[in-house]
Amino acid sequence: MNTIIYQFPDREILCKNIGRTLKKLRKNQHIRQEDFAIQCQISRNTISLIETGKICPSFDVLYRICIVLDITLSDFTYYVENSLQKLK
Repeated sequence: MNTIIYQFPDREILCKNIGRTLKKLRKNQHIRQEDFAIQCQISRNTISLIETGKICPSFDVLYRICIVLDITLSDFTYYVENSLQKLK
């Protein structure tokens, strides 16, 4: 039996791309970070940490983010995957 070895992006790179994607989508909708945090019911500091790639959002936080941005999780994942592909 052959074992398949998958190549996953480094966690740091993934978190940075999630953050960049979030920031771009938020700014495209002209939402201030503080207002966005209130709408997502999380702290502005948490939004800042996500956008700078210092932390990755949990699934429930990402779900809230997508609801506020009026996009699906699939759309968000697509945008993140595209930004990762550009790095290759």
